Formats: sequence, C-alpha cells, structure tokens
Amino acid sequence: MKRKKVNNFVNQIRFKRIVKFIESSAILGLLVSLCLTVYERYESSQEADKQYKELEKIRTSISTRNIGIYPNYLSEINALLSDTAYSKPKSEIIIFQDILCYGIRSAPEDFQKTVSILLNIAKKSDITVVIYDINSRTYQKNMQDLLIGIQSGYRDKRNQIMSKLKKEENLQNDSVIRRIADFETCEFYFSNVFHKKNDAQRKWNKFMNTYALNDNSAADSLLLIIDSIKNTYLNIDIKSVTYKQLYDAYYYINKTIQETYKNNSIKIITTNEFHSMNCWRKDDMAILSFPSKYNSDEIGFYSQDPVFIQYIKSMLQGVENL
Repeated sequence: MKRKKVNNFVNQIRFKRIVKFIESSAILGLLVSLCLTVYERYESSQEADKQYKELEKIRTSISTRNIGIYPNYLSEINALLSDTAYSKPKSEIIIFQDILCYGIRSAPEDFQKTVSILLNIAKKSDITVVIYDINSRTYQKNMQDLLIGIQSGYRDKRNQIMSKLKKEENLQNDSVIRRIADFETCEFYFSNVFHKKNDAQRKWNKFMNTYALNDNSAADSLLLIIDSIKNTYLNIDIKSVTYKQLYDAYYYINKTIQETYKNNSIKIITTNEFHSMNCWRKDDMAILSFPSKYNSDEIGFYSQDPVFIQYIKSMLQGVENL
C-alpha cells in the first residue's frame, strides 16, 4: 500500500515535471517564433526600405512629376526658390502668378515664406515676376473666380442688374455699368458661397492671424503692413464679410507687395493677358500649376523638362514684347 502511494507520488512529480517541461518548451517555442517573426519583419522592412529608396530615386529623377493639388505644392515652390544646392552664382528666377499674394488665405505660412525667400535672395538673383495689372478687367475677372468660383447663372444675373442700373440709375457708360453690375452680382453669390465652404471659420481665423516676424527687415515691414490692411478691411465676423471688403483687402495687399518687390530689385511686369498657367522657374527647374476641369483646385507639377523650361522663357519674352 505504501509502495503504491509512493509510486503515485512519484508519478505525480513526473507528470508535473513533464507539464512544466512542456510549458517551458512552449514558452521557448513562442519566444523562438517571436524572434523569427521579428527577424523576418526586419528583413522585410529592410527590403521594403530599400525598394522605397529605389522607387523614390526613380520618382525624383523623372523630368516631370505630379506634386499634388493647390495649396499642397506651395511648400515645393518654397523649396525650389530657397534651394542653393543647384543654384548658379546669379540664379534666374521667372514667376508667372495671377496675384502676388498667392496662397495668402489657403496656406498663410507658405505665403509668408515665399515673400521672405524672394526678398532675401533678390540682391543675388535675377528675379522677374509677371502678374495681372490690379486695375485691369483681367484681374477683376480672376478675383471673381477666386472668391466665388464659376457660377452657372452669373451672366443672367449680371444682365438683370445691368438693365436695372440703366433704368433706375440712368447710367450710360457701358464699362461703368458692367463694373458695378459685376460687383453686385459677385456680392449676391458671395454671401451664398463663401461662408458655407467646408471649415470656413478655421481657415478664416488662420488667415487673420498676425504674422510671426523673422528678423528679415524688408519682409517683416511688408508683413506688418499686410496685417494692418487685414485689420482695416476684415477685422469682423466672417459672416459679416462682404465681397467688396475682401476684394479691396486683396487689392491693397497686392499693391503693397508689388511696391515692396520693386523697391528690392525684383522686376515686376503687369499684363492684361490671361496666363495659360502659374509657374515658378529657377534656372533649369520649374513648378507649374494648371487649372483642372475635373477638380476645383489647380494641379501642380515639378519639371526639369527642357521643353517646359524654354516655354516659360518664351512666355516672358512674349509679355515683354507686348
């Protein structure tokens, strides 16, 4: 009986040892599997990283590539303008923009950087900027597209207002009537469009923020004036802002930038002709933006293609010969 108890006790101990051994083996196996998984992941990560670098090398070596939609490519413009690695002793910079305050509402930080970069490199670069004449019909039409977009019933609404002006105000000058009618028509659509855009309040607050200055005397002075213009015309609730107030603020901001650029050796050419694109060319590199029929925003491209580079040069020569 005692021997049986002893045998049972021994068997229990053996069983516990076996269970413990199995548990230990299982844990060891789990650790080994985990190590193998980590190693495989590491190898996979290394391979993926290698493939990513190779793909990125191919992507950046392509002469023309997509860099996103507006305003995402504005940071690429600043990188191009400020890049000194491939700059010549005196870089040639050619810029075509519809307005000088390009990106001021959509990406105010990038707009500030662009201004600072251009004023900083103006003395050691040959910079030419082509923009719409702020007193031209072309500029006015561009601002309409910018602030209210393309409205299908715009022409009919404007014609109604023009007829009313001729009858009630007894105005005879067609250009004056058209200009007044355009503003009144834009005001009509502006109240229905501008305040209802997605995230309008947050973007407005960002636009109205005071600029942080960076000890660049020319840029800082300009930004202080722009802040003053914003406060003069737009320091009200977003729902109370009118088309005329925003138009006037843009007008004086663009005028101030134009005067500042001229005073700092940046050549300004004004035109009444519509640009086929906005572009920023520095030596043999350029960023181009085109309107898209499938997207409300412009699409940006980076290019080193000689055809594009030469085309921008020919655009400038065409404007200079007007």
